Amino acid sequence: MSLAPTFARTKLSFILLYLPDDHTGGTRPDKARPAANVADNDLALGRVVDAVSHSPFWEDTAILVLEDDAQNGADHVE
Repeated sequence: MSLAPTFARTKLSFILLYLPDDHTGGTRPDKARPAANVADNDLALGRVVDAVSHSPFWEDTAILVLEDDAQNGADHVE
């Protein structure tokens, strides 16, 4: 699925995007493996960056990525 047509139509001043696969079900057999959850979010973020970078708004767009809910310490940016 391409997000590029969405970005090509309208420029918004702020978008907060939540990628929900940041928590895992551990190694329970009925849940996706932790690596799969992380890979889902990596793919989704890559698709967002690809869509924005191929839009007319790329030159004046900032994408900030935060890891939320660190569980055992302060949140941080990687």
